[in-house]
Amino acid sequence: MLLNNQSKHIKFLSIFGGVLFSLILSINSSSSFYESIYLFGELSIIISGLILLGAFDFSSKKIPNNITILLFIASLLFVGIDYKQSQLSLNIESLLVHLLGAVLGFTIFLIVYLIPKQVLGGGDVKLAGLIGLIVGFPMVILVLLGGLLMSILSLVMKNSTNQIPLGFYLVITTIVYIGIFNIFFQ
Repeated sequence: MLLNNQSKHIKFLSIFGGVLFSLILSINSSSSFYESIYLFGELSIIISGLILLGAFDFSSKKIPNNITILLFIASLLFVGIDYKQSQLSLNIESLLVHLLGAVLGFTIFLIVYLIPKQVLGGGDVKLAGLIGLIVGFPMVILVLLGGLLMSILSLVMKNSTNQIPLGFYLVITTIVYIGIFNIFFQ
């Protein structure tokens, strides 16, 4: 019962935090009202889902496949579709850049996963692919390296050799990147 209540709180706080952060990021005076609404919806889904994945990884050291798959599908739609001047259009160039990021993130983590010592879990590999899809190439390299460095710094600061929730740190760097990108480059 306690674990079920904790799970409900994690879900609520993840969605609430994601929606609030998305609202802040999507307020932009140079965009039309409808473009801001579209951006808010996109960011709400992506950021809330990422926070949820990070929270689950932090609390249980597991990254749920169902959330990862839903976020992958939503992200695929968002990176391939532009909404400008009240029109939806397919953006092949953006889609290819983001798919390359997904393949690169997934492949790098899969190679590390296949090393016999089992440093990573399967959820981390899928999450790296999702992050690559969200941020695209070449930013996937910086975001994943940032998450790895944060996790190593966390281990050093705790003076511990225990397992750490790598997905949690990958999510933090991804959300920081999304925030910086949307504040300074949109």
